[in-house]
Amino acid sequence: MNITCAPIEDWPGTRTPRHQQQRSRFDSTWTATLTLLESELQKLRATQVVMQLDVTPSDIRLDGQIRANSRPRSSAVVLSFNTPKGALSFPCDRFTNWQDNVRAIAKSLEALRMVDRYGVTRGNEQYRGWSRLPPPTTAPTADMVADVLWLAKLVGVQASEITGPYNLAVAIRQAERITHPDAGGSAEDFKRVQRIKEQA
Repeated sequence: MNITCAPIEDWPGTRTPRHQQQRSRFDSTWTATLTLLESELQKLRATQVVMQLDVTPSDIRLDGQIRANSRPRSSAVVLSFNTPKGALSFPCDRFTNWQDNVRAIAKSLEALRMVDRYGVTRGNEQYRGWSRLPPPTTAPTADMVADVLWLAKLVGVQASEITGPYNLAVAIRQAERITHPDAGGSAEDFKRVQRIKEQA
């Protein structure tokens, strides 16, 4: 099976902090990991398989494989592919070694496939959470932009720092603490923060 390597474009959600990453419990070779991964991908009838790694474009050979001397900047891996069940994407950065994260994805694919064994899931429900989300279809409104600028000023950061989903959540939590009436904040500002939170 052809697995194309590429640099990570976008990490879904929040990365695992380095101090929370673990050493792998797997006792396996890279060859065994690739064999397991390819087997699971074939059983899913996967096509257009892309393994994204934390590397630069120059670390990828012309044939789409990672260069032997490449050293990824982190252990993060995102495996994406198409199947008859839809487009799926599996990120993993739990372990300190990127090859162990690939094995974790392969073992997860194996476990998800096992759910079908007893006929409990007829609609492939176990894969729904791993579906790739479509890109946003609407541009931000002027009100949304004004809210982000106001929120940034309130918490004392640049607006560009709170445009991602994780950072926006952090900014909203900080703004709630600042504007909460029990902490001496304005009730009107607190309501605005709650409205921004609901829209987010």
